[in-house]
Amino acid sequence: MRKFTVDVTQTVEVTLDETKFTPEFFSEFNTTITDFGGDDGDVEWALRQHAEHLAWVHAAGREDLESRSAFIEGYGPAPDMGIKARVTDTETVLV
Repeated sequence: MRKFTVDVTQTVEVTLDETKFTPEFFSEFNTTITDFGGDDGDVEWALRQHAEHLAWVHAAGREDLESRSAFIEGYGPAPDMGIKARVTDTETVLV
């Protein structure tokens, strides 16, 4: 039996409606899920953290953020937050 190790890299494009990411949202998310900031005024950094997290959720197959019915823990229904994600590129390399 042969075993192979393959690195798989996906590029994910994330769209979100930044107007939905209010100080109240940041505060609740940071308290109940994980602290990505934003409630301290550094909204740009926090949005980047959320985009990175959402890309991982999509790439890992935890949620299909291309689906209109996606519900994401901590965010609620993806369409309500203007959240979408799609894989734009996949690369595989045998290591």
